[in-house]
Amino acid sequence: GRFNRNQREQLPKVPINNQIREREVRLLGADRELIGLMSSSEALDLAMEQGLDLVMIAAEAKPPVCRIMDYNKFKFDQDKKTKEAAKKQKTLQVTEKELKMRYNIDIADYNVRKKAALKFLANGDRVKVTCQFRGREQDYQDLAIEMFKKLADELSEVGKVEGRPGGKATGRSLIMTIAPLATKAQVQADKKKKAKRDRGGARDDDDDDVEELVEDELETA
Repeated sequence: GRFNRNQREQLPKVPINNQIREREVRLLGADRELIGLMSSSEALDLAMEQGLDLVMIAAEAKPPVCRIMDYNKFKFDQDKKTKEAAKKQKTLQVTEKELKMRYNIDIADYNVRKKAALKFLANGDRVKVTCQFRGREQDYQDLAIEMFKKLADELSEVGKVEGRPGGKATGRSLIMTIAPLATKAQVQADKKKKAKRDRGGARDDDDDDVEELVEDELETA
């Protein structure tokens, strides 16, 4: 419904309804169609007749551009977009996944960890592989180094070792860090393309200039 002009909540940061007092405005309809030039009072009357709001979307234009819309619905959609953008930003953060292995790990457990590392790296995350030694097990550090080199080689298509492929000795641990070859953004873009292909073709999501102008003007309102 229409924005309540008498509500005592914080007013929008862009002029709407009777806050617009321009002598002349260029008016766009609810479907973004150009209606024409008229006074702001005439434009507001048209908006009220449709039970909608008059929103100034380009105050710097000569004359200013206004659009008829459901302001509350637009704000709801904008808030939803903001939350989705924040969620997307969170998914783009690179995390470090840790895998622990023993120098004498059996082949089945080794393959389980390799599979996990492949998944993490393919998703754009870093992988930290740790091998701990107890007591005299440190005498077998060479076996762990060879194991790390083997793992690094088998993961080379999706990740690159930071430092020496055999890892770095730290106290009673041997540590090897592998960075993904693809960034989080690339991974997300590839997933999006695949999803579009699965739906039978990409949909054109590009908004026209007017819609982009609306979002730029109102996204912080």
